[in-house]
Amino acid sequence: MEVINCSADFLTETKKLIGVPILYYVMLFVFFLFWVGSMISVESMGNIQPKVTDSIPLSKTITWEDRKSEGKTVNLMMGYLTFGLIWFTFFLEHSNDYVTMVTASTFYFSSTRRKVGEG
Repeated sequence: MEVINCSADFLTETKKLIGVPILYYVMLFVFFLFWVGSMISVESMGNIQPKVTDSIPLSKTITWEDRKSEGKTVNLMMGYLTFGLIWFTFFLEHSNDYVTMVTASTFYFSSTRRKVGEG
């Protein structure tokens, strides 16, 4: 019963903790937009040739004629970017958990019968 009471006191007193996951979500969203732009840039590595037509202005053709020589480099870059996305996602998730655990333990160990702790 005391664990539930202490948990309720913790959630009542540390309302700022609700903003931590929101901040981490915004950071992950910004990083994901950067990651998508990077993947598009890596995938579009090729020869860009303008088409000479009157019907579609600024029409371009992208060819990957020498993709075999660049293929290994492109695949390594895409693998590196994918690993970076996975690593950064797990890093943000676990740092969010760490902040929550440190806040809860600080609140618990600084509480006394007469004074509510600080998180």
